[in-house]
Amino acid sequence: MSRRKRLLKTLCLVGVILILVSLIQREIDKFRKTQGDSGFQIYRELDLASFAGTVLLAGFRGLAVDILWVRSLNLMDRHQWFELSALYKLISKLQPNFPSVWIFNSWNLSHNISVHWDSAEDKWRWFEAGIDFAKEGLAKNPDNSELIFWLGLLYYHRIYRYVDLTRPHYREYFLRQVEETEGQSAPELALKYFTRARDIGYHGPFGPFALDTNVAHAMEAVAWYAFGKQDFEKAVAYMEKAAAEWKRLIPKYPHFAVLRNFHQQALIAAQWFPDENVPGILDLQAKAWQAYFEGDYAKAITYMEEAARGWKELSSKYPTAENLKDRHQDALDFIRLLREKQEEPAP
Repeated sequence: MSRRKRLLKTLCLVGVILILVSLIQREIDKFRKTQGDSGFQIYRELDLASFAGTVLLAGFRGLAVDILWVRSLNLMDRHQWFELSALYKLISKLQPNFPSVWIFNSWNLSHNISVHWDSAEDKWRWFEAGIDFAKEGLAKNPDNSELIFWLGLLYYHRIYRYVDLTRPHYREYFLRQVEETEGQSAPELALKYFTRARDIGYHGPFGPFALDTNVAHAMEAVAWYAFGKQDFEKAVAYMEKAAAEWKRLIPKYPHFAVLRNFHQQALIAAQWFPDENVPGILDLQAKAWQAYFEGDYAKAITYMEEAARGWKELSSKYPTAENLKDRHQDALDFIRLLREKQEEPAP
């Protein structure tokens, strides 16, 4: 191909790009006229890097983001986690005011990536990375109730309700990390974000029912967390708050019969929390866990069997308390795990 033909093709390509840009600019100008000054609020909230990415890329920002999303999926498939984390940061610079960017990527960091690590310390780093990413998004979108609600879910479902039957001590480690780094427990932080999202007016995909019920569940979680630390006054106070919240929701959602059961169980828990036998049972459980951490599984089994008998006797005293039956079953499950540990060959 001659030099003249190559130049002609280049000029044609430039011409096509200019036409496309002018069409995009025409639509932007129309948007400006309809939105007035409010359409530029996004620029006032951007940091320098985000401003550069938003303004300099102009109409090509969407294309750049699409390319980066495809790249992130490839990195996910190849388990290149650190490169993926850096790429998420770049995407957030280009789309800082899209809550779904912060929600989706914080989910990947705290859920999909964390499961590929074995130690509690490594898992916690990715949990923390997901939480920090969501908080950064919230700083740029402070009134977005969906993002606020999502932060509550991270603390409640990802940390407080963390379940790994093969490594049950991981949950205690995560709860301790939250309290040490943030000065509040995971359920208290979950309750704070759920309540804040409700106060703003949540309009996300889960609907008001999910938000209302998560507020009540978080109140119960604060009560159970205090109960585990033998702060019975706080435990009773928050369980009574949860019972009042469930009672408020019953007429609001009359078709959900489970709300009545939640209300009844909260009332019963507030009654048996201060029972005189409870501190002794909790002490037995604490001794069982300590023996477990020390590798003395026989001693741990002895303590946990006594605790299981204590929960069973207490459930006979409060026969309608379903959560007491759950406590008894949890103790039996832990005993089963301890017996399996006993049978494992020595390393």
